[in-house]
Amino acid sequence: MSLNWIDLHYDGVIYSKKNSKQIIQVHGKPILISNKNAKKNEQEMSTEFALQVMKAKWKPHGRYSVSMYFTRKDNVRRDLDNMATSVLDALVLGQALPDDDINNIRELHIYDMGVSKNNVGVSIHLDGDEE
Repeated sequence: MSLNWIDLHYDGVIYSKKNSKQIIQVHGKPILISNKNAKKNEQEMSTEFALQVMKAKWKPHGRYSVSMYFTRKDNVRRDLDNMATSVLDALVLGQALPDDDINNIRELHIYDMGVSKNNVGVSIHLDGDEE
């Protein structure tokens, strides 16, 4: 049996896509769009995860326990579950997970590691079923 796990990391502030929506007017009608900073953040995270996945020659298969360890830059109020959703979406885009549904994730652990001026970001541990 071989091990089916990987550790990934993203250095930087995690933006919540859910809390970063904007309402704009198009032809006099309101439309809800994603904030450009949140979209850029998702692209940066997914690119970083894709590079780590390629370097590790990671091929996801099976169901995973996902553990996320968030370190924040300040004490501004944030919703941890919304930050986790942004990271899960980036993991899928970066091909670390095929999808973030219950067919691929059997458990999810989210930890707030507090504030650090020098170590902001998220560390992720994906632990899969044994082969």
